[in-house]
Amino acid sequence: RKMWNTSVLPKALTLGVLCFLILVKGFYSLLSTGHKADDLIRTTESGQVQGTQISIKKLDKSVDVFLGIPFAKPPIGALRFSPPQAPDSWNNVRDATSYPPMCLQDGLIQEKMEKALKIKLPRVAISEDCLYLNIYVPGNTKEGDRLPVSQISVTSRCLRSKSEEEMLAMTKLFKIIPGVVDGKFLPRHPEELLAAGEFHHVPCIIGVNNHEYGWIIPAVRFWNFLLCTNFFLISTGIPPELGHLMIEEYLGDIEDPRELRVQYQEMMGDLMFAIPALKVAKYQHSDSPVYFYEFQHRPSLFKDSKPDFVKADHGDELLFTFGWSLLGDTTEEEKVLSHKMMSYWANFARHGNPNGADLLQWPAYDQNEEYMQLNLQLSVGKSLKGNKLEFWTKTVPQKMKESLLQKGRMEL
Repeated sequence: RKMWNTSVLPKALTLGVLCFLILVKGFYSLLSTGHKADDLIRTTESGQVQGTQISIKKLDKSVDVFLGIPFAKPPIGALRFSPPQAPDSWNNVRDATSYPPMCLQDGLIQEKMEKALKIKLPRVAISEDCLYLNIYVPGNTKEGDRLPVSQISVTSRCLRSKSEEEMLAMTKLFKIIPGVVDGKFLPRHPEELLAAGEFHHVPCIIGVNNHEYGWIIPAVRFWNFLLCTNFFLISTGIPPELGHLMIEEYLGDIEDPRELRVQYQEMMGDLMFAIPALKVAKYQHSDSPVYFYEFQHRPSLFKDSKPDFVKADHGDELLFTFGWSLLGDTTEEEKVLSHKMMSYWANFARHGNPNGADLLQWPAYDQNEEYMQLNLQLSVGKSLKGNKLEFWTKTVPQKMKESLLQKGRMEL
């Protein structure tokens, strides 16, 4: 007997399967060619658009796709560094069957990712003119139907006097371009806004993987140990001279190279992902529900492309939340996990709560610090990164305060 049943796959997330498939060239055979139809014309605030319908063979389901719908005027010329403006309207039916350009980015990153993961990704044009939405809805959805929405925020900034080629050349000088407090999108530092409660108080799912710095990030970026560590210390407001605290906390007197690698990867994963995510959850849960998770399963897809020591690497959970595991060459247990995760996410999109029938109860993250452990066997954990969280949120701030006081005395 099959361990999963696609007939109960949440309708709102059937479209999620496609979101991953369109990225991986090897899965195109799972889709049948889309076709235009008069009943795929929809009316937006700016004008009408015509999409296409694509069938997902293995699930015997279809997805209505509307590509390249503008949500703002192109941020080019005088609109560089300017607040977004509403898009111009159009009179004719706009063709929405081809992908718009991606925002400006270094194509070398994609090449490195392909090499590291041994996959081939399709090439998409890049341009500043990239403020478009690609919308996927369950097949046969009628105009006016109310559907849950998953939302992603995107920003695009360029220097007004530079060409696209010059902009790309400049970005190659930086490993990462940090967020900028510009007074509009970010009026103040994000942590100040969180501490003041100046954010939208809505339910959230927040989570991390248990090996965020396991493979893909260092493999693609080839970061130098000291430069990488110092960069993230500075970006989090920690003076590099206090970096020794991290070394003592995570590496101590370890001499074995393998154990040093394990501890360094945990340190970087905590600094970059786990601790910031937990801090955001703690700021938010007092006013609105937060559901926290740690994804812990290594996808079988990467059995031949990543070293054996890698666990749930950065981004691995997306394969399961967007349904790749329901269609790809995966184990039955992975299909079950993917189905459960998609159910949680669909319930959350609909109701602001991931829980539902036949699912393990996912407790809200509160003072008890309970969270969902997403693995082949679901379970509820408690106090993720407990001692390390205390180190980052109590010990480090106290040492920073002492360091500032000492500097002040020296200056006097």
